[in-house]
Amino acid sequence: MWGPLEADLLHFYNIESPLSVRWHKLLRLIGYLPPESSIFLRILSDRQIEYDDEGNPVKKDRSNTRKAREMLRQQHRRDRRPRTKMSLDDYLNDNPQAGAFK
Repeated sequence: MWGPLEADLLHFYNIESPLSVRWHKLLRLIGYLPPESSIFLRILSDRQIEYDDEGNPVKKDRSNTRKAREMLRQQHRRDRRPRTKMSLDDYLNDNPQAGAFK
């Protein structure tokens, strides 16, 4: 669940390192995320169990969760190909500007 929350904090509040934000401020920011466009809140609401009037659990449609997951993959430009291990030296050789300081 950390990935979608981190993506939302970056998207809505431009916070690149959420671990450096004070706890109370982080809770306040999460509370004000827009529920209709937040990936984190959409996944969270899909995981909650709903009950009918008789107290029986209602089965939820999982298509929203899949859509949110696909949107997150597209946002981070990830596809379903398996990842391979790579050393830091190989990565820096393949991406010369990755190690440069701004």
